[in-house]
Amino acid sequence: RLNRPTLRVLRCLVACCGKPYGSCPRKRPNSYPSTRLSVSTNSRQSHLALIDSIDHAIIDLVPESVSSEQISTSIDELLDRTLAKHQSQSEAFKKTLHAVFRLRGASLQQSIPRESWAVLKKSGATPRFWKAVNQAELLANPLWQTLDNPVDPAWRDQIVLPLLAMTEVEGGTPAALIVQVIEGWLSGRTYAEIAQSSGRDTGDILAVMCEEIGFRLQDSASKLAQLALAQHGVDNISETAQAWPSLLQYGLGTMQQLDLCERGATERLAVWGIQRFLTTTNVELRGWRLARHLRRNGPALRMTLAADERVPRLCADRIYHELRIAHE
Repeated sequence: RLNRPTLRVLRCLVACCGKPYGSCPRKRPNSYPSTRLSVSTNSRQSHLALIDSIDHAIIDLVPESVSSEQISTSIDELLDRTLAKHQSQSEAFKKTLHAVFRLRGASLQQSIPRESWAVLKKSGATPRFWKAVNQAELLANPLWQTLDNPVDPAWRDQIVLPLLAMTEVEGGTPAALIVQVIEGWLSGRTYAEIAQSSGRDTGDILAVMCEEIGFRLQDSASKLAQLALAQHGVDNISETAQAWPSLLQYGLGTMQQLDLCERGATERLAVWGIQRFLTTTNVELRGWRLARHLRRNGPALRMTLAADERVPRLCADRIYHELRIAHE
């Protein structure tokens, strides 16, 4: 069992793993300031985070060309070229550090197929997350092929809720509230409207957006989408399922809206106003053709947004500039 000082030193070295000696401040390990990797009051979460850090460092740094038989040797060589060799104060600690990484390397070899290491490296997913996803059979869900509505109840129940459960924090926001905020956000509602419908303060909704959705769920959803792409291939995943993390990030409900954001649109309320304009006029164009259509129909679009009470004037003016929509 690793004691607290050893955990702190290990975290420092894991954080700097892969960086050449001299690229980090030359301080004694026990003098490093507290970071996001510092030991928390929850001992179990702290140990799991440490294991995730070590596992991710091994997968990220061990070259794909290294055979399974050479992984232990490769880990030793990698540690010797990083701060582990220079920052440790005793030979005993160096041996402990090497032993910990070798043990984690052996565990990874036993639990994660070698061909999956590249997938984990590309997605940024930890082995623990990868195991949880496979145990819940999230990647086997047929919704990856058929999803066309980001607020589909089946997607919520079979993908989003299990994903929230995997990353649940003790004493965190109830999943029911998080889902309520997600559905309002992806339906074009404002923070105030989501707060009113959920019976919460706007500040509470902002906290959920920033902490639970914008950080925790956004990160896990992005990694899950990358794992799904690796397993199914880009041609075998619906465009909406693949883009769901981006739709969540920007608060959008359609691929047309995402096309506009990818072309520089930053005003969410104006993007939703343009979507209503496109729906009313039965326009289903995508990409550059959609942008060209909006420019060619600038006067009609401006008239529509001017009459749309949900689109503030400043938002409309900004999106005209961003999408280069002229007055006439």
